[in-house]
Amino acid sequence: MTCKFKDPAATRGSVRTFQAVVHEKTYNRFALTCTVARLFVGKRNGDSDKKTVRRYGLIGLMPKLPAEDPFKEDDTITSRFYVFKESELQEKDWIRLYLELAVATSNRQRAKIHSLTNLKILKAAMEITRDPDGAILYIRYEDSCEARVGKDVDRIALVRRILDKDTGSLSLVGCNQSFIASAVLEAGSSSAQD
Repeated sequence: MTCKFKDPAATRGSVRTFQAVVHEKTYNRFALTCTVARLFVGKRNGDSDKKTVRRYGLIGLMPKLPAEDPFKEDDTITSRFYVFKESELQEKDWIRLYLELAVATSNRQRAKIHSLTNLKILKAAMEITRDPDGAILYIRYEDSCEARVGKDVDRIALVRRILDKDTGSLSLVGCNQSFIASAVLEAGSSSAQD
């Protein structure tokens, strides 16, 4: 995939070309691996369009809803989750991107009628882990498209991000499901999609 973007650091915001190779591990599941992400400088001799992709058991790494509420604001040093501020939700485009990927990859049968513009992020939290190359995000959102098919509008996307320093690949795996605030503590290990 080749994209154009404006480089704010370059003179006069020049347009640059960015190249990415993304592999979908399983159809209709949010399990993606990006093996190449770089500025495009043209094809060089010896470059291959096919790269060997290390096989991950990504579906086995699917995040689960934790037993405690990840969106509960807790300023103590022992807090397991970082809750993003409203201003951070606006600044960090990648949170919206992760949400759209989670919804789009798991709603392919209804892709033509499911508009991603109807998604409204309510809260987002990141689990603080010991692994600096990985993260688990919980994105609570409203989806008015789900209401049209009789599902709960209050939803949550669970996204695990894995960076493999050896290969330089980035993997994303996740799901989305109904979120009922009162059931978070009771159904902490639920990960079924509905």
